[in-house]
This record gives sequence, C-alpha cells and structure tokens, in this order.
Amino acid sequence: MLKQLDNILKKDAHIVCNEIDLTFFKNKNIIVTGGTGLIGLNLIYALNEYRKSLKKSENFKLISISKNKLKPEINFFYKFNNIDYLQLDLSNANETNKLPECDVIIHAAGYGQPKKFLDDKISTLALNSSFLLNLIKKLRNDGTVLYLSSSEVYSGNDKIGHSEQDIGTTDPYHPRSSYIESKRFGETIIKALNDNGYRAYSARISLAYGPGVFMNDERAINQFIIKSFKNKLNLLDTGKALRTYCYITDISKILLSIVSSGRQIVYNVGGESTLNIANLAKIIAQKTKSKLFIPKNENFDTGAPKNVKMNIERVKKEFNYSEFVSFDEGLDNTIKWFQILNDLSQCNKEKLIK
Repeated sequence: MLKQLDNILKKDAHIVCNEIDLTFFKNKNIIVTGGTGLIGLNLIYALNEYRKSLKKSENFKLISISKNKLKPEINFFYKFNNIDYLQLDLSNANETNKLPECDVIIHAAGYGQPKKFLDDKISTLALNSSFLLNLIKKLRNDGTVLYLSSSEVYSGNDKIGHSEQDIGTTDPYHPRSSYIESKRFGETIIKALNDNGYRAYSARISLAYGPGVFMNDERAINQFIIKSFKNKLNLLDTGKALRTYCYITDISKILLSIVSSGRQIVYNVGGESTLNIANLAKIIAQKTKSKLFIPKNENFDTGAPKNVKMNIERVKKEFNYSEFVSFDEGLDNTIKWFQILNDLSQCNKEKLIK
C-alpha cells in the first residue's frame, strides 16, 4: 500500500516535470519548508523527479524542513531518494544554524487547516514571522524566495474575485486574525526583500487539494471524504459558503513557474472550480455512496470567509496557463488516495488486535 501512495505522488510529479521548464533549478541548493504538508510534499516530489533526469554536473541539493516527525507513509521516500530531511523549529534562531546557505527557499510551512491555526495562534504567528525571518538569513545574496501566503489576506473585503491589487482589513479580535495578519506580515517581509534586490515572491493560495494529505487532515474536502467511508457525512451548517478549489498539480506547476521566471512580486494562485460546501458534500457522497445530512439552520461560525474566489488572470497571462485539472478528475484522484490510506489504517488496526 505504501508503494501505491508513492506511485500516486510520482504520477503527479511526472505531470509537473513534463509540462513546465525547471532548468532554473539546476546546480542550486534548495530548501523547502513544510515538507510533510500537501504543497511542500508535492513540490519535493516534483523537484526530485526532475533531479533524476539531470546529469551529475547539473544536480541540485534538496533539503526538506518540517518541525514534524516523518510519517511512516513517506519516511521511506526520504530515506531512499537522497533528500535531506531536517526536523527543525526555525522559530528558534539557534536551529537556523543547522542549515547550509541556499539559493532557493520555498516557505510552504504553515497551518493550512483552520483547526490548527485556531487552536495554536502563537505558533501560527511565529511561522509567518520569526520562522521566515530566521530562514532568510541562510539565503545567498542572489537567492530566490517564494512565500506561500493565502487568499485570506483579502478578509474584510466583500468583493468576489479579488485581484492582487485588492486589500483586505481585519479586526485583531477576529477569530482568525492570527492567521490572516501573520500572512500579511509575511508578505511585508517578502516586499522588503524585493526592495533589497532579492528575487522574492508571495503566492496567495486558494484551497489546494489532492493526494499528499493524511487521515488527520481537518480541511472540509478531506474530512468529507474520510467521513464518507464511515457512511456518515454530516455538515455543521447549511453549506452555502462558496469555495474555489485547485488541484495540487496545478498548484505545483504555477508555484515552480513563479520561482523560475516570475516578473511580479505577488500572485493569486488558485483554480477555476467554484462550488458551495453543500454541493461539494453532495458530490463526494454520490461518488462514495455515502449518506449525507445537511442541517436546515445556520448554527456554526468560525469567522471563515463566506466566499473564496480569486482573479487568477495574472498567472494565466504571464505563464500562459489555461488547462486546469477538472474538479471531477482531481476529486477522483483524492478519493483514491484516501481509500488507500483508509485501507492501510484498517490493516494496522487488525495487526494491533492480533
């Protein structure tokens, strides 16, 4: 089953490598933070697959950083693919000394799951401030850094279809303010780096999904799939909120294109598949043949945005990007991934019983 998971990630990585130019990364030292998360893990896979095609003289060093211990599901991948994995907490400046100088930093570490950033607000603030400030101390003078921001920086602006020029506002007492304001602060660091002559970019991500997450992931789309396996997909509210999803191969291709040849400082990075939460649940219930319960009353509010949809014309025009993975295909791939994880979990439980 572990091999099946590996094959799914490698298949997506091959798609990324075959469809964009990655020559920029030759002979570079590259650090990717958040290497056990959805985006970080898939970027690691894509870069590693590209590295296999290079001559020895063109090779690059790939370092993955996370404060988390490697999960058994991906431990074998790091072990056998010559990727340096460092378990570090870079909010501690002393930990930074363990890192080599690098040419490229992709800061993908962050609490993308609302439960995490609502439960641990101090760490959320640190990830996008002291963590990033310590990390860039290892960036060479001609280096490149990509910071993964969020569509939530537009919070407080009720427009649907925000472009990069739009500005949000947040009450510091808003339940999600630690996440929103820290993402804005991270972007401010990136702008300062850019002013100092670095190639520095912010990518405002909107709802990435796909293989590369695990059974403890709390994001709605993943929880719906997990709950559907137990035949009890229950929504917490009426599900009217709109969401725009982007499959992970599209996310990876756009992010790596930004690092390679971006001409702007900030980019909206998202997809074109927009639907409300209730319809998302209905589609998943149909595909997994699960029961579905949607309450009639609005009784749940964590301050989440009512509508998430960004204008992605800058990315489409600059990188000539027009072919996005359909939501139907991406969701099928994601359900298949979780089905394998679920089977693996059941096997482990049976071994414990025996």
